[in-house]
Amino acid sequence: MKYRLLILLFLLSSVLTTTAQKKYDAVFKKIDKSYTLHADGSIDYTYRKELQLNSQRSFDKMYGETFIVYNPDFQSLTINEAYTIRKDGSRVNTPANAFNEVLPSNCTDCGRYNGVKEMVVTHTALEYGATIVLDYTIHQKAGLLKDMSEILVLAESSPVEQYRVSFTFPKEKKYLFKGFYQGPDNSTHTYKDGYETVTATFSSLRQTSAEPSLPAAVELYPNIKFYSADNEEMLETILRQPALTRTELPECDLVLSQITSPDKEYVNNILAIRDWVVDNVHYNALSFKYNGYNIADANTVWKSNCGNEPEKAVLLAAMLQRAGYDARIGVMLPADLKEFAVAAISRWAVWTRDPLTNSPLILSPITKNQASLTSLHPEEQLFLLKEDNNLEVLFEERQDHTTLGGVMTLKEDGTAEGNLSATICHNNLPAFELLKTDNKASFNKFIKNIKVEADNIQPLKNRAGWHIDYKVQGFSKKEIGGGYFSMMLPEDNLSAVVSANRLTASRQEPLACTPTALLYELTVYAPEGCRIVNKSAHLSETQAFGTMDIRIDANPNGSVTIRRQLTITQDRIPTSQYAKFRKMMVEWQDDTYRRIVFKKSEE
Repeated sequence: MKYRLLILLFLLSSVLTTTAQKKYDAVFKKIDKSYTLHADGSIDYTYRKELQLNSQRSFDKMYGETFIVYNPDFQSLTINEAYTIRKDGSRVNTPANAFNEVLPSNCTDCGRYNGVKEMVVTHTALEYGATIVLDYTIHQKAGLLKDMSEILVLAESSPVEQYRVSFTFPKEKKYLFKGFYQGPDNSTHTYKDGYETVTATFSSLRQTSAEPSLPAAVELYPNIKFYSADNEEMLETILRQPALTRTELPECDLVLSQITSPDKEYVNNILAIRDWVVDNVHYNALSFKYNGYNIADANTVWKSNCGNEPEKAVLLAAMLQRAGYDARIGVMLPADLKEFAVAAISRWAVWTRDPLTNSPLILSPITKNQASLTSLHPEEQLFLLKEDNNLEVLFEERQDHTTLGGVMTLKEDGTAEGNLSATICHNNLPAFELLKTDNKASFNKFIKNIKVEADNIQPLKNRAGWHIDYKVQGFSKKEIGGGYFSMMLPEDNLSAVVSANRLTASRQEPLACTPTALLYELTVYAPEGCRIVNKSAHLSETQAFGTMDIRIDANPNGSVTIRRQLTITQDRIPTSQYAKFRKMMVEWQDDTYRRIVFKKSEE
């Protein structure tokens, strides 16, 4: 009987442990977000959350504090309610000393932003089963835009039992309210005192995923897009600000003389100016939304030596123009403005021209990545303002692929001879780097496993890419034992193929990847006195997301020809195809099909 009781207690303990393991760290019992656009263009935003804590981690590391950023220059914050409901049902009001205003960390080195506030709310009386309640309102004065633009992703780091969103606006406003979620449209419309309110309520929303290589949140989770005016008109209003065209900046002449040279035939000077702005002007990551979409002019940014992304773009354009180059400021957005709100603006760019080829260069003011922004983000286009103050959309034709081919002869001392060629059109192609005067030397770092010297680099017509002819100078030889040596086949360093080592055995969410077309075809001759021991082989696979074909041919003359081709046509791999995709990536990156093995001939 004693042992039966122990077994029963053990089983009960196991059941309780399993049940506890299924609990989330926390659950949002309710989230309410309401937006009210008044007739004068001012906006009230009210946020309310009721968050139940289920673990010590939830209040020690996850939700012990709430951070609210606002700009007192045109916003005011009101705390409507703040308290904790303890597990026994008692209520503990959040004390006054739990509300502390600080300067946001990214504003510390930027005097112009020292007025921005971050309210830190420290939640008290936290324990297992406690519920945090916080309700606050931010009132925003009328600013540059007299309209409202919001994109809301309805997902949090913990599950949400009920999520309610409402928008109130003058009923004469034209507006777009578009929800992306499963099930029928559950929005309701009410009218009162000349205003219309659109409300949508959602329930049982899952928490956000922590898996790597996820698609954009708007593709994974329910979301709402709302704007109260024509989106194109709002974007034009932002881009028509005088600061974006008033670019006189004689103060930068000394700096320009120090970082540029009289040789303006190549793109070196343009990149030197871009690099100076990235390295020497403090970047404030605060969204320009917190400035009411107002953007400071180049002179203000120069004197304060700081700015957010659009302000650094203004400064970069002004310095380029002062140096004698064409330059305009634009934003990166998905091409269909009807599907996205102005709130989607996440990247600002400066358009200029390469003085040698006259091809467009799309520069970021906050990073020195050598790829064009439109290549890094192929789903987006560059929106510029024309002289007539209407929008112009810059489309670049892109075809992402890499080919690498030719013949090479290995030497026992690790050198090699051969002539190869490559065609590179790739998302992360360091296009600007290849345009520089030292491009022949720089090309060597774009090919791995061999040392090369570029003979000829020519831009492709009608495509963002290059054709390169080059000579082989050497290769990396590795002794693998038993008198055998090996070399890895040359490949490009730009391939966006997902590393097989990063692909977990299973996955709950779609995988985001880059459509890619790779073709490597090389004939390799063994060093003198050696023989290649690779055997002929063929591996081929076709799936819904792409194809792979690898062929190894041992030639009668002792050489070996290896042809490797991979084509990925989809930018999203659904979970139903993930296992097959992972298998293909493992096979593509298997050293068995990427290595030449040779051995000294027996005398």
